[in-house]
Amino acid sequence: MKVCKVEEIRELDRRATDEFGISQEQLMENAGEAVYSLISKELKRPAGTRINKRFAIFAGPGNNGGDGFVVARKLHEDGRKTKVFLLTEKEKFKGSAKLNLEKIEEMPIEIRKIDFVDESLKEKINQADGIVDGIFGTGIDREVGGIYKEVIQLINESKKPVFSIDIPSGINGNTGQEMGISVKADYTVTFGLPKIGNLLYPGYGRGGKLYLSYIGYPQPLIEPDWIRLEVPKLIPLPERRADTTKFSYGPVLVIAGSRNYHWAPIATAYSVLKAGGGYVFLACPESLAPYVAVDGIDGDGITAIAKEPEVIKERKAPTILTPHTGEMARITKKDRAEIERNRIDILQETAKELNAIIVLKGPHTLISYPDQRVLISLSGDTQGKAGMATAGSGDVLNGTIAAMFCLGMSLEEAVQTGVFLHGLAGDLAAKEIGPDGMVASDILNFLPKAVKLYRENFDQISENFYGKIYRI
Repeated sequence: MKVCKVEEIRELDRRATDEFGISQEQLMENAGEAVYSLISKELKRPAGTRINKRFAIFAGPGNNGGDGFVVARKLHEDGRKTKVFLLTEKEKFKGSAKLNLEKIEEMPIEIRKIDFVDESLKEKINQADGIVDGIFGTGIDREVGGIYKEVIQLINESKKPVFSIDIPSGINGNTGQEMGISVKADYTVTFGLPKIGNLLYPGYGRGGKLYLSYIGYPQPLIEPDWIRLEVPKLIPLPERRADTTKFSYGPVLVIAGSRNYHWAPIATAYSVLKAGGGYVFLACPESLAPYVAVDGIDGDGITAIAKEPEVIKERKAPTILTPHTGEMARITKKDRAEIERNRIDILQETAKELNAIIVLKGPHTLISYPDQRVLISLSGDTQGKAGMATAGSGDVLNGTIAAMFCLGMSLEEAVQTGVFLHGLAGDLAAKEIGPDGMVASDILNFLPKAVKLYRENFDQISENFYGKIYRI
């Protein structure tokens, strides 16, 4: 499934109209219908009753607010009591948004312009059974302030079910970063294709259950070749035949360790075996050999490489680097905060420059190839609690990728599947022992269970992209 930047989804919207004759009014109608359908599904009336649930819809400027007007109309037509709160003057709505505002103005729907948060507004929120967030769309690129900040605070304090339109308001669609404050949604419906901000933290963590509606996009717009970012389909593991030996799944040569780093060699080598590899050679300094079975701290090979990145550029064989954001900052000579703000672009640029596959660890881990393709792996967020943010987990990842290659996958498939299984092992560990206090050996020890689960429940795990993106 392709994942797009804000400017890319705008281009797709334009092409939907110019090349396929789908009007902007129809796209907005379809978007509002998708949100309404989700609300109807998630907040069902009790069987045999005629209870009219109440909804508060907050509409900001632009098409996001226009989508909210369509939702208001659909809810009203279904007999729901709906109130619309405008966070900007009516005159600022243009095009399809203006058209849909005019439609609900002809209905007995309360429409109120909000200039400040008062007790009356708080009371309206308290009476609501659900809130629709149509304040900002994906294009926000500045800090949220003023009445918008106050309303978002009120929504978050209300404890009501919140449905965000396209993305939680306050989340940057291109980075997933929170622009000072953001809506904490229970459900988000995004349109056309998922945006980067829907899938990268903290944006993903603010969106609740994520749904995708194609809103009438034809097939060529759903899988455009020129969009280089995607959530990949999972790949089945090759079968282990009865007539094979340990050398059918190896060997792997691990070169790791130094005087102060005992964990990296044993973790990498052992994780190859735990994830399905058959045989491993371990090369380490002679002085370290008696201690490789002793738990230590994380290795630091990437820091050494970062001092002379031309070593990577000159390599003829395929190279895989697995940095976290701090290590990525050292490789690129950029500030870590800059990496966090602009992960995708920096990752694409660096993978191309170094002619290497780069796995940027984190929730959710990114995999970038020299041709500037970027994959988003959706496992490993450990319930959104950063359980895998622990020294040595990267060494386990390295061994897991090597094991997938030993099983017979291509290098690209091995990286993609190894990253996913490593994250799955972390998720399983977090579920059983909790994310607090998780260490790399916990991820290592859950690798066999992760591989077993992946083999035996592949279809279920693959469905809805590991339960992270649901289609409407």
